[in-house]
Amino acid sequence: MKNDVNRRRNSDCQSGRLRRDYLSGVMTVATVGLVGCLRFENDGSSTEQQGTSGPETTTGSGDQITGQVVSSTGAPVPQSTIAATPTGGSAAGEWYKTPTGERGKFNLSTPVENDVVLGFYQVMDENMESKPFEIREGTDPYPRDGVPDVFTIGLASYTEQLGSVRLPDAHPVSIRVQDESNTPVQNATVNIVHRSEDGYGVGLFDQTTNEEGLLDIKSVDGPGINLTGDISLTARPPAAESKFIEQEYEQTFSIDGQEVVNFTLEVQNDGAME
Repeated sequence: MKNDVNRRRNSDCQSGRLRRDYLSGVMTVATVGLVGCLRFENDGSSTEQQGTSGPETTTGSGDQITGQVVSSTGAPVPQSTIAATPTGGSAAGEWYKTPTGERGKFNLSTPVENDVVLGFYQVMDENMESKPFEIREGTDPYPRDGVPDVFTIGLASYTEQLGSVRLPDAHPVSIRVQDESNTPVQNATVNIVHRSEDGYGVGLFDQTTNEEGLLDIKSVDGPGINLTGDISLTARPPAAESKFIEQEYEQTFSIDGQEVVNFTLEVQNDGAME
């Protein structure tokens, strides 16, 4: 099922700027070209910060959230990242992350007594103690294995023992950006957000398209992404391409099978380009 919406949006999370007016009512833990930026919104009021100290690891004496991530078949999901951000208090807008071990287990310390929103990314971060969210060398990021590449686990207590976190089956989604003559658009910006049933969400922001116009998140298996459930996708023209109307295009889906998504960027008329 798909619902298409086109909107103009005025700010993003590049060069230290935060995205605003996006997914009202949804908390988003976002990676920007695999560099983190965070946002929490609830009931129309928002707290937005760019973390200065970066995500924390699971070391220290703070309270801990524990669990084991498994696939829909019950197999452990290793070499992935759990990311969390508190929903309130002094640490609202900060974020914390930890890897899943070879058996899919994770152990995440949080510094304050607040609930957090947990997100799952099927990629191993290079450095859990720093803000950059970069793919670790020697790992296979975002494999096409039926596991979601990005998924909102949901709200959790700062001391919760989650036990087995079973991820649903995910499906390959191909996302292509083109112009009105069906010519692929390289370096377009694509954002992907998964929403949970409780209204929270995590996402990958400011991902780009390759020379074929296809979303490329640096998966070991090539362009595309594995997704499931309620998904919001947006696309923007390349910043260097003045011929396109400066507009952000949005499509929303309920993913329950393989999907091919096309975004068609509108070109300015000659008068508007002069």
